[in-house]
Amino acid sequence: MKYLFVLFLLIANINASSRVIKIYTNLDNKPYAFYDNGDVIGIYVDIIKEAMRRVGKYDVVFADTTSKRGVQRLYNNEILTYMSSISKESEDYKEMLYNMERINIEYKNINYSIIFSQKPFLYKKDFTSNFNLALKIMKNSGKIDEIIEEYSSEGAKKVIPIALYDWSFMVSKELGGYGFYAELIKEVWAEAGYNVKIDVVSPHYANLLTKWAKVFQSAPSLKEDKKLKFFYFSDPIMAMPINIFYKKSDFPKGIDENELRGYKIGAISRYYYDKILINHRLNIKYFDSEDELFKALVGSNVDMIIAEKYLFKENILKHDKDSTSYKMVTKDISNGSFIYMIFAKNYYNSNTLKDKFNKGFKSLKESGKLNALLQKYTLDDDFYNDTFGKVEGKIKVKEKNVFIFGEDD
Repeated sequence: MKYLFVLFLLIANINASSRVIKIYTNLDNKPYAFYDNGDVIGIYVDIIKEAMRRVGKYDVVFADTTSKRGVQRLYNNEILTYMSSISKESEDYKEMLYNMERINIEYKNINYSIIFSQKPFLYKKDFTSNFNLALKIMKNSGKIDEIIEEYSSEGAKKVIPIALYDWSFMVSKELGGYGFYAELIKEVWAEAGYNVKIDVVSPHYANLLTKWAKVFQSAPSLKEDKKLKFFYFSDPIMAMPINIFYKKSDFPKGIDENELRGYKIGAISRYYYDKILINHRLNIKYFDSEDELFKALVGSNVDMIIAEKYLFKENILKHDKDSTSYKMVTKDISNGSFIYMIFAKNYYNSNTLKDKFNKGFKSLKESGKLNALLQKYTLDDDFYNDTFGKVEGKIKVKEKNVFIFGEDD
């Protein structure tokens, strides 16, 4: 009797575990199967989920794989099922998959297969018959048409969450989270096939959100070792030169830009240039916001401040109408700080998305849309050369809306 009871428990456990069907597929295949805010959705996915709900006997989960890896693992009996678009099966894959059992789902423009390996599947026949019955009912009831329609609208486009800093005309809460740079990012992601949702937050909070895999961020970064443990970085998007500014009346004879250690310099705390300041061993007084920083300069509470060259004038005008009362030290202390799109390493598919962003940015430059944005915001050639003209410290020239590298690059 004891042995019969143990046998009953073993059968029960086999039965319970076999009711979860794990389907491997490419989950970067929009609109058919993809991730959205941590959930797997898409036309193929939703059809299968709805069919499983109607069958009621089985649960289904999805796992990501490339086509090549998925077919190889299926062929080697390492996985039970693999979902593939029939039209995308290469000749090599078709030969490997030829003798494998499958469920073909063909309806209008829907054309894919759930393929089974030779791995034992106790309820394969029951699963297949019930699944096909559910599909037939869904076709006749119009449910599959509803799912297709849901993903046919523009609103179903993947939305990328982006955290940006408040950088005056570059990114501004006053402009509803937009501005030149915010719109640039929007256009790059559009080239890559994505919409964006922009939140304008503090630099420190943006770093935390990215580290927690809640958002991507587009920001200056020094790529220090600590950040490299958590983040992937896109190719350089644009240079972000930072300069020293001082009040002329405080230093009527000017300053020695080669010896800055004797001055009290204002900066924003926990900002991307922290490491630069440490390396320069400067006397820094930190502030929590740009408003506090610029007020300190106007009130002569610091000798000078650190600010991005092209944002200084707009910010100083908020506190002093006479922007000519201030002078910029010509030295760019950043020594080549660039803006990147930053991806958390623990965000699903971040490496693939990084590559898509890089391709989108390249397309934006070559199509002339970058120049159109520069003209929209009336940004001059100096801005272009100082920001987009620098990559890894080398200057490029623009010609017919395309970036042309020097022969030595």
